[in-house]
Parts: sequence; C-alpha cells; structure tokens
Amino acid sequence: MPSRWLFRCGQGGFGLANTASSALNCLLLLFALRKKLKTLDFASLRPTFVPLAVATALAGLTAWWGWRLWESRIGHDALPANIGAVFVPATARADLFTVTLALKVPAAKEITDLVFQKIPRGAATVKLRPKRSDWTRKG
Repeated sequence: MPSRWLFRCGQGGFGLANTASSALNCLLLLFALRKKLKTLDFASLRPTFVPLAVATALAGLTAWWGWRLWESRIGHDALPANIGAVFVPATARADLFTVTLALKVPAAKEITDLVFQKIPRGAATVKLRPKRSDWTRKG
C-alpha cells in the first residue's frame, strides 16, 4: 500500500509511507514488549491520551492550513518561498505544545520545568583553551 501512495500522491506519498511504517513499527514494538513484560500497563498514560490526540489534530490542521495559505498566496517559485513553505507551517509544533500545556499534560509541564530550571554555577565547565603542556608532544 505505501508504494501506491508514492505514485498517487507524489512527494506526499513519502510522508504517508513513513507514517504508516512508523505506526507499524510502534505496533510491533508494543506487541514484543507485551510478550516480554507480563506487567506492561498503560493505565498512567490513559488520562493524557485524549488531550494529546486533540493537540495533535490541532497541530495537523494548523500545519495543513498554513501550507495551503502559503501556497495560495506566495507559492514556491524561489528558494526563500520553498524554505518558508516548509518552516512556516511547521510552527504548528508551538500550537501543539501550547495546547498540551493548557490541557495540563504532565509530560509538557515536566519539559517546561526542565527548560526553565536554573543551572547552578560551575555545573557545566567549558574548557576554552587547552593547557600549554597539551600542545607539546610527549615521548
């Protein structure tokens, strides 16, 4: 079926085939984990499924709408227009993250806390210049 998408949808067929392949890989991994781990339980993930599905659908619709608007108004004749046609609709990621924060998805809150946490001084030291002794050849 993915090979049919390639010929019917052109470049979009690559995206559809990639999505189908990823979904199949996910299902196979889930099947293998369920066989290997007898206590695999997704009860903790169930409350976040609906908010994430809503946010994902919103992000997809926003990206599709942005792409349609870009193509109808600007097109893709020159390189800057091509770059914009890819990256402007891709800002749907920000919509997705904002919606997940608004719906209080725990993973989104953890990521936000991680990004905005203060890093103590000296936690990450950067060696800008090697010592003079490292420049000389030993032996």
